[in-house]
Amino acid sequence: MLPVRLASIDVGSNTVRLLLAQPLLGQTFRPLRVERIITRLGGNFSSRKGLDKLSMERTVEALRSFAEVLEGEGVEKIFAVGTGVLRKARNRSAFIKAVRAQTGFSLRIISGREEARAMARGVLGSLKDRTTPG
Repeated sequence: MLPVRLASIDVGSNTVRLLLAQPLLGQTFRPLRVERIITRLGGNFSSRKGLDKLSMERTVEALRSFAEVLEGEGVEKIFAVGTGVLRKARNRSAFIKAVRAQTGFSLRIISGREEARAMARGVLGSLKDRTTPG
């Protein structure tokens, strides 16, 4: 039996990122796999029409490849979030439905504040020495 594994997927305006990790004691994780695919979901975005069809297809294809990676990894929970352009897109619901239908991922659109907080935690978590100069 594999140890508990968690996955995080970030669907951004330009890049889709995957982190597969094993939780350790406390609130730390051991990264097992980190991947990114540039899909340019925000490419040809229009405030009137929303996300471009080809951009959505590229991004869903990238997410399908991540789903294949995670299939045999014994993942207990997948956290999939959408940021930036998805907050603005009129047709985000159609994109979210396509992602769910083709990958099984429940994509949640996070606020700009949540996105900033997650980025800060990620950066701080990657620093070896978290002390500030006095």
